[in-house]
Parts: sequence; structure tokens; C-alpha cells
Amino acid sequence: MATSHPHTTTTDDGRSTFLRRLSDAEILDHASDLVDEFLVFLRREIIGHDILDEAMLPASKSTLENAFRLAIATETRPAFRHQLVKAGLMLARFQSGIGERLSIIPISADPGGAREPAKHADPIDGRHQNRLAKFDAAFARADHDTRRLAALFEASIRIALLREAHASSPFRSDGTYTWHGHS
Repeated sequence: MATSHPHTTTTDDGRSTFLRRLSDAEILDHASDLVDEFLVFLRREIIGHDILDEAMLPASKSTLENAFRLAIATETRPAFRHQLVKAGLMLARFQSGIGERLSIIPISADPGGAREPAKHADPIDGRHQNRLAKFDAAFARADHDTRRLAALFEASIRIALLREAHASSPFRSDGTYTWHGHS
């Protein structure tokens, strides 16, 4: 039995909005399209360990999270499912209210040997303290978000494994058949 669900579509400003009701197959196709769009975005932006404002996302963060959950739960190839989880965890790098991209840029050790220690270290002024606090808070939120997303995606993996276990043998012990393993 086909069902229909509220559907969102992308507006001119790149955000998702309600449009019409979709069938399950259309929802899965739309989720796949959103995941693909996010993967292209990741390749273009090269996120690394930076934190970006979630307003940069091609759709709302919750819509993308749900798209990844569906894609992971319906993916039949374990290796590809693992890659989807890794890509989906990048959503944690997008937080609300960030504004300008926050980057950690590692620097190499002084190649000329040890530098002379500073004779007088300048105290960090209030403006820098505020920036450091914003930076620390954003990375703490991203860390918490990574754990939250990992738990969501783990649940999607369990759904996929359960579905595969039921679908692996559509024939019951009494010889009757269940469509796609559903009872």
C-alpha cells in the first residue's frame, strides 16, 4: 500500500519549503537527491575541521539529517552505508549563529630551532576573549552534535540490518511467501 507524506521543495533562497504530498518512493528519491546535493557541496567547500553557519547548507539541517537517515536505512551495501554515515556526520560542522567560517589552521614548528621566549606577553583583551569563547562554544556544540548524529545514524544502520535480515529469506518455514520479508 502506497502512502503519501508532506513534501518539501527548494525555494529560490536555497531553503526547503512545503509543497505537496509524495509517495514513499518519491520521498526516497528526494532524500537521495538531497544527500547527493550535500556531497557535491562538501566537495566544493572543503570543510575539513572548520565550523560553518548552517545557513550555508543547501537545505535545512534537519531535512538533511532526515535525508541521510533514510539513505542509510535503505542502503543495501554496508561499505556505502558506512560512507554515508561519515558524510552525514559532517552536518555537525554546521551550527546556527556562526556567521563567518571558524577555522583551525595548524602551523608547523619553527624550522629554525627554538625561538627566544617573549620577554613580555600581552594579556588577551576582552575582544579576543569573546572571540575565543565563541570559538570554543562552536566546537563544543559541533562535538555534541557529532555524538547526536552518530546515534541517529546508528539507529538507521540497525533498521537497515533488520530489513536485510527479514528480506534475506522471503519464504517462511511453512512455505508461504512474504513480500520483501514483511509479515
